[in-house]
Amino acid sequence: MGISPETIRRLVRSESDGTLTATLYDGSTRTIPLAAIEGYTRKGCAVCGDFVGESADIGVGLVGAEEGYVTLITRSAVGDITIRNAVTLGLLETVEEVDLAALELATVEKERRDRAQAFDDLQLLMLDALSDPQRRAEVRTQLARLYKVPPSAQVKEEKSHVVCSGC
Repeated sequence: MGISPETIRRLVRSESDGTLTATLYDGSTRTIPLAAIEGYTRKGCAVCGDFVGESADIGVGLVGAEEGYVTLITRSAVGDITIRNAVTLGLLETVEEVDLAALELATVEKERRDRAQAFDDLQLLMLDALSDPQRRAEVRTQLARLYKVPPSAQVKEEKSHVVCSGC
């Protein structure tokens, strides 16, 4: 769109209308369809499930933040030191007002998506196990993990004399 990166104040992605809106420091906004920017997305971002930045030293996002701010979540000593240094050097302004309920909701939503994906993966594994008896133990392990069944409570498979006919 011919916008210099240093003129961008904020980027907001909207799944509901499929757009990315850039708010510039001069107060103007520019909007572009998400489909038009797909080619600029880093390859890893397309498959990354780390929505809340759990693997990062510092998670940054709009969830829980008041207008004009972002929420920073430090997840390591390196993240803590980095934020403290940025504040000390006057590079970062912090406020304590964070919508904790919004952050909790985002965490719950991520867990829901992860669990749904795990069940989808389990269904595929179960289909594989129909033709590959060695995968059945893996199915039992995944079922126990998803349903939070302690290992001692798992049912042991009884040996059967049924021979697979390869149907």
